[in-house]
Amino acid sequence: MNDEQRFVNFILTGDYEKAVQIADMVIDRNLEQNAFPIQNVKLLIFDMTGTLYKVIKEMDIENDEERDNLQLMVNSIFECQTIEEVRDGLREVIEFLCAALNEQKGSARNVMVERIKSYVRGHYAEEGLGVSSIAANFGITPNYLSRVFKSVSGQGLLNYIHEV
Repeated sequence: MNDEQRFVNFILTGDYEKAVQIADMVIDRNLEQNAFPIQNVKLLIFDMTGTLYKVIKEMDIENDEERDNLQLMVNSIFECQTIEEVRDGLREVIEFLCAALNEQKGSARNVMVERIKSYVRGHYAEEGLGVSSIAANFGITPNYLSRVFKSVSGQGLLNYIHEV
């Protein structure tokens, strides 16, 4: 259960490498510990695809075609004939999920930076306007605010405030 939660968390944070490590570790551990690998691999595939469906359900995929394609990718894992095919199928789905989530995070950050810029333009004359007060207004930490603002806009928030 702990491995499943870590697996889900790594996918939901878009960390492809760590999600694949967990998937490989679970497969390897099950192969080493079981005397009947074929039956256990089938059960393992069932468990892992069930976990992938949980992740898909938690994602905000509005496009029905994209959701259907993703479900087809997961279903294709059941048709795999070898452990390596299972690994490859899992990696493909994990890569797709992580990329989609990273894209969503990127657009959310862009929206947040635009909201921050708008806030600065509307409050630039207020005394005490700075990273801390803006962060408090948006309910985030000043460190996070500064990092996201710089990564999206390419300039520091204080520089932007001074420009405005």
